[in-house]
Amino acid sequence: MSTHTSDPGSEIEAALSGFFRDTWPDDMSDDPDVFRDDQWSAVTELGLTTIGLPEHLGGAGGSLSDLVAVLQLAGRHAVPLPIAEANLAAWLTSRSGHTAGSGPMWSTIARPERRDHLTIRDGLATGELCDVPWGNEAPQVLALGSAHGAGAAAGTIVVDPDRCTVTVREDLAGQPIAHLTLDDTPVTRWDTDLTADEFALRGMLVTAALMSGAMTGAADLTREYVEVREQFGRPISKFQAVQHHVVELVQMAVMTRSMVERVALVADPTAQQIDIRALKLTSNENAAHVTRAAHQAHGAIGMTREYRLHRLTRRLHLWRDAFGTDLELAGQFGELAATAPSLAALLLDDTPGPAGETV
Repeated sequence: MSTHTSDPGSEIEAALSGFFRDTWPDDMSDDPDVFRDDQWSAVTELGLTTIGLPEHLGGAGGSLSDLVAVLQLAGRHAVPLPIAEANLAAWLTSRSGHTAGSGPMWSTIARPERRDHLTIRDGLATGELCDVPWGNEAPQVLALGSAHGAGAAAGTIVVDPDRCTVTVREDLAGQPIAHLTLDDTPVTRWDTDLTADEFALRGMLVTAALMSGAMTGAADLTREYVEVREQFGRPISKFQAVQHHVVELVQMAVMTRSMVERVALVADPTAQQIDIRALKLTSNENAAHVTRAAHQAHGAIGMTREYRLHRLTRRLHLWRDAFGTDLELAGQFGELAATAPSLAALLLDDTPGPAGETV
């Protein structure tokens, strides 16, 4: 049984699977979570950080399904590079009417955090941006002002980390996150009509695509392991309890992949508020099942640093909190349900409501 399905991004997946497999092989012996300039150059030369964005705005072209296919590969191989963050930043740049940067001028994104706060006056910013992924490596950090307490009219804020006080630590996956402190720091402001909600929805979709790939990777790795690991004179894949874990893994991986690819087919996914929130919440729940089943099927070896399973499961735990935890998303569902004409209208009606929102 295969965890792969046919999808509109399959051509991209077929073309790039060899690149991802060769660059980040399963038996990678050196430190896999170190930012390597040669790998980043290869990624940017292929246009992977701007795929899904129009060429006239500096993008590599392609569809949202193509972007999802790339991010699924990145998740499947636990790629230790900010492909998703750079793509989100490029999307925010294009939505602000500017040409997306890549190569040496790439940007990362500041995800909305409760502790974030920014005050901007006369081009000078004071405040904090917390837990910025790869904020110590990126030449620029982009923040949507309305998502970081700077006011709805703040627009897109471009921050130079070299002008900030930067404190770096590792996230749950062992990758760098930076705390940026701004004290009358010069920043650039771009006008944009993008709302904090639209930005969050895009982030949910991107994160769910990464999670889909990591679940597929965990399922494939577990299936391979239980076929070769023997106990009592036969492969442990012959034991019913182990088979249950494998089936659960494949089910969760295929379900998440199918949902991500369906949402990516929508012309304007940010209009599908209920669909994307359901996708992220389901991905969060499925990730919990996958990590548990994968580690139970592997036993002790799955907990070792030398074995690659933790590189997938730690990322899944990390991404469960990105752009919406289970509790936050459940609360958002409740708010949407409370304001909808009916539950059926909320779930089935894609026509714009009186306030211009999808109900």
